Amino acid sequence: MNSRTLLAATLAVPFTVLAAPAPGDEPPTVIERVQRKWAENEEIRKLATTQPQALAAVSWLTGTWDAVVKTHATKAEGEKVEKATRTTRFELGGRWLLSRNKGAGPLGEDAVEILGFDPYQRIWRWQFFSSVGRGTNAALVSTRGWDEERLTVAGTFYIWGESADVAMRLVKMSNDEYYEIFEEKLTGELVRPFLEYHYKRAKAVPAAPAAKPAPKPPAK
Repeated sequence: MNSRTLLAATLAVPFTVLAAPAPGDEPPTVIERVQRKWAENEEIRKLATTQPQALAAVSWLTGTWDAVVKTHATKAEGEKVEKATRTTRFELGGRWLLSRNKGAGPLGEDAVEILGFDPYQRIWRWQFFSSVGRGTNAALVSTRGWDEERLTVAGTFYIWGESADVAMRLVKMSNDEYYEIFEEKLTGELVRPFLEYHYKRAKAVPAAPAAKPAPKPPAK
């Protein structure tokens, strides 16, 4: 085979590998699959424009909160108890509950937590991102939903590159108090808590009393 023939054969390979199938033989893209689903199912279309009813179960979480943050003792360090604050509100069309935390955590970072209900897969999703670059990356999820006054989400939690099999329990004590308790499954049936947030609704700051008018000077 001369060099010209070899070059021609080499250049032909990518075109053979990358040749696209005929349009009628192509599998549908994800956008095409969604378009077909929306065209065939009116209820699916409604999910895109209607707040999931499941979110009514967490509407009480909106507001401003004071937190006591407990990091459990380890072999290297003792238990740490710190304070933090949190502001929670519905965002993104009222479909996701977004909490902004300030002041404490394992390293005192600020953070954002996102909690919501995915009506398409019918699962709760929870994610976390912090000012020191930590993030869950993969959401913690729950298919069971609320069980009396608690919601448990679970999955893989990433902490500075270390993955952990984690469950987070959100436990409602009242409309003005709740806990977030994080536990890691270590081996077999061994489960150990490592972080706990205790939230109480912040008390409204009383309004300053109105200033009294200055006394009038005595009449001459």
